[in-house]
Amino acid sequence: MAVGRFANRIAGGRFTLDGETYQVVCNENNDKSLHSNGEFSEANFNAEILGENAVRFTLVSPDGTFGFPGTLNAAVTYTFNDENEVIIDYRAVSDKTTLINLTNHAYFNLGGCLSGDVLGHELMIDADFFTPTTPDSIPTGEIRPVEGTPFDFRTAKPIGKEIHADYDQLTAAKGYDHNFCLNKGDGVKMRAYEPKSGRTLSVTTDCP
Repeated sequence: MAVGRFANRIAGGRFTLDGETYQVVCNENNDKSLHSNGEFSEANFNAEILGENAVRFTLVSPDGTFGFPGTLNAAVTYTFNDENEVIIDYRAVSDKTTLINLTNHAYFNLGGCLSGDVLGHELMIDADFFTPTTPDSIPTGEIRPVEGTPFDFRTAKPIGKEIHADYDQLTAAKGYDHNFCLNKGDGVKMRAYEPKSGRTLSVTTDCP
């Protein structure tokens, strides 16, 4: 599932861009914008099959949709290759300066269908810091070290190992629902491993 124009939350549904303040639709508790009111996730994209192993979905989001500036031409391409990789490529062009933060919101249970929850998955995240949030899931502006907290996944551990720990951020979000500040450098930034099946999901990036 594609999420956009802007994944995650915008407090009060307001932001300032190039000196102009915009009010976008608030769709969570009437006081914040979550995933741009589901614009991309609930839209009907145009689909184009690209050969035997890829498909491209395109969408035109008109200027002013849910309050966001600019007509946005977006494309999401899914490619499946012989190395058992799923490659998701996002492209977007706007005719005005605008906010853009596209992501994928798929869920993976590496144990397979009907295998239960994912608390036993062993998770590694290459991040020295994370962003604490308010009880409404809005980042406070603090960038907090993961060291000494349940958010330290630099060495792989089961997701459920500390999820019920007495820690303010786990209480506020009812678990893990936070941004991690990935360390700079190429390579694997997140890896999930399911011990029973032996399946692994790795996430890499070449962004700074």
